[in-house]
Amino acid sequence: MLDPYAAAYEPVWASPLPLAWRFRFGWLYGVVDQVIFEEGSLKAVIEYKSYYNVNKMEITQASLYGLLASLVFATRPKVYVKALKKILEVKDWEIWALKSLRRLRRP
Repeated sequence: MLDPYAAAYEPVWASPLPLAWRFRFGWLYGVVDQVIFEEGSLKAVIEYKSYYNVNKMEITQASLYGLLASLVFATRPKVYVKALKKILEVKDWEIWALKSLRRLRRP
């Protein structure tokens, strides 16, 4: 089991981390490839891909992880998708996440 206890006491701590949040429509959960904490505060969420191209699906996934991390740790992390030869910062991850959640909403 991944235990983020050390994140509160180490100057820098990075690890994969499972996250979950219950919305009205149900639970949203997943395991972030890497979260980075500095001085006990969540700074970044990184989703790694083993291929070259980054498309909407990868951006949406990373954005949802950013939203989960934001809700769980009450902070606004930077969100990145790291493909084989490039790293993309998703600057508008909140918009991506909320648009994807809107599609999940039950009528």
